[in-house]
Amino acid sequence: MTTILSARNVTKAFGDNTVLHGISVDIAAGDMVAITGPSGSGKSTLLYALSGMDSVTSGEVTLCGEDLTQLSQKELARLRLTQMGFVFQQIHLLTNLNVLDNIIFPAFLAGLAPRDELVERAHELMQNLGVAPLARRDITEASGGQLQRVGICRALINKPRIIFADEPTGALDSENSRQVMDIFRDINAAGTTIVMVTHDEDIAASSPRRVHLVDGLVDYDTRAKEH
Repeated sequence: MTTILSARNVTKAFGDNTVLHGISVDIAAGDMVAITGPSGSGKSTLLYALSGMDSVTSGEVTLCGEDLTQLSQKELARLRLTQMGFVFQQIHLLTNLNVLDNIIFPAFLAGLAPRDELVERAHELMQNLGVAPLARRDITEASGGQLQRVGICRALINKPRIIFADEPTGALDSENSRQVMDIFRDINAAGTTIVMVTHDEDIAASSPRRVHLVDGLVDYDTRAKEH
């Protein structure tokens, strides 16, 4: 399979505190990877390094054929807008925009398609994810589970090749967590690569691939069939 994301000897230090100690990992296009580990192991730090949301102290990260360590901030922003989608535990939505406009905002910002096309795609995504009735609603009228689905719609609006998710079910109850993971599996089955950080053991155990960190190092990297 084609490698979409590759990290080589990645380190990350915050002052005198080194969080990542020379991590190397390859992720194939169409893969679904859960990054796990105890608190302080470097899970989110690695996710941010792999996505270019934070710089690395040393090493190399290649995503979609681009060496992120060599790109300018403007080039990184463009790559994020056109190739990546992001889902976080706390969904960062704009309170002055309704649900529909929040979803299309990244695509509108990137100028990838006319507004009419973006609205049509947003409605399709909302229908698929069960939040179509919220399109014209204020975001304060949506529940936590609904907002997470809205966030996933926004992450998909640009048809990204890869989605990075940081504890996407961390603020949800068990039923909403299950529904969100079902959505992620459907997205992955359609060909989108997913890299997510999770502390949920059930989610990690059900993921096709698991990269487990301990003290900023890869402790093990396994696929489901290897368990």
